[in-house]
Amino acid sequence: MGVVSSCSEGKLTTTEQRLSVLTAIGEVSCHVVTGASHIQQLSEIALRHLLAVLKAEVHEGTLLLTLKMMSKWCSRFTQEPPSFLVTGCKEGMEQKTATSAVRYGYLQCMNSAFHGMPGCKQVEPILGLVLKAAERALAQPLQPGPVCEGLAAACLLFRLQPTGSPSENKIKSMVTQLLDQEKQPFFADKFLQAASEDTHLLVLQLITRMILDHPDSCFANLKPFAVPLLRGLSHSSLLVRQSTQSTVRKLVSVLSGTSLACFLLREFSSFVDSHLKDKLQTGLGHSCRQPHLHRVRAAVPCLVNLLRLARFTLNLKTPTMKTTTACTSVPVNSSDCPTLSDENETMDATQPTLSSELSTEPRVHDTAAGSSTGTTELLDNGVQKNNAVYYQRQVSPNRPHAELVSRPR
Repeated sequence: MGVVSSCSEGKLTTTEQRLSVLTAIGEVSCHVVTGASHIQQLSEIALRHLLAVLKAEVHEGTLLLTLKMMSKWCSRFTQEPPSFLVTGCKEGMEQKTATSAVRYGYLQCMNSAFHGMPGCKQVEPILGLVLKAAERALAQPLQPGPVCEGLAAACLLFRLQPTGSPSENKIKSMVTQLLDQEKQPFFADKFLQAASEDTHLLVLQLITRMILDHPDSCFANLKPFAVPLLRGLSHSSLLVRQSTQSTVRKLVSVLSGTSLACFLLREFSSFVDSHLKDKLQTGLGHSCRQPHLHRVRAAVPCLVNLLRLARFTLNLKTPTMKTTTACTSVPVNSSDCPTLSDENETMDATQPTLSSELSTEPRVHDTAAGSSTGTTELLDNGVQKNNAVYYQRQVSPNRPHAELVSRPR
């Protein structure tokens, strides 16, 4: 650590070298040390040195990378975060030279440090700064910097909500404002369009906490959750897609969760029309359209799984759902198109299911076999008892992308 911060002998002078060493320090957090006390002690040692780097550093890029590496070490805590970490983050956020991005990095560290510790009183010293960050986001909903900072602060407030603290009433008041989905800017389409992977993951955390902790107010109006969840399901990043799928599975498994599954299914068609169809049909070449086509196909398996869950739980009649022709109108080379198995996103679509009790499970049937302009329908075909249907992956030269074909056993 000395070569990065204060040691005069052998000190790294170029920015590239310092960034490389800091990245390596952060990756060491993926160690295999056993024992909760040993892991906690090792994390505290690493964080003491990284805080020393923050105090001596003035380059914003280096500060942001250092904070990102600190977040990795904070996520390894097995006990309450040490007081020196909270104090160091408070001092860093109060510096006059601290930008919105730097304060966002400090809040990310706090989110990682306080994982799984609701009501922890160690956060009390920085509660004032957290509340100010959330207030700035509500006051400046069109500024990406303050909104990102407020998003991290909102996640921290929903995660902790300490009781018996002097700021308890202020926290409850702020949480009430954040639950007013017409006022808070974190689910706005323009904000999500330019958001990074880390920001998308924070949005998923916020949605999870809002729905699980305040189900009555959230299920009364699911509209604001449609765009962030569907954007996550069709995101270009595999990490964001998998995290969104995991989040959706968790949310639909709770009480009244099937209403969320049905809602996402109803909104998917309009989402494709408004967010992806124009991008598929415009553009100068095939390479411009290809990534968006992959994004649509990445969301389909999860939505099919949601339909199966909702229909089984509510015993609903399966609606006919047609995807926009833009989803299938672009010819794709088999080498370019990622199949579901390539990304481990099968969502149980290829597994033998549907025992005799689930005789009303829908089958997936493609009416556009051999055609590039057809539509995909989910048909309500009853399955007789002892004649279950399983799904089999089939790839043909005319249809190079993976398709689901139902065959009787």
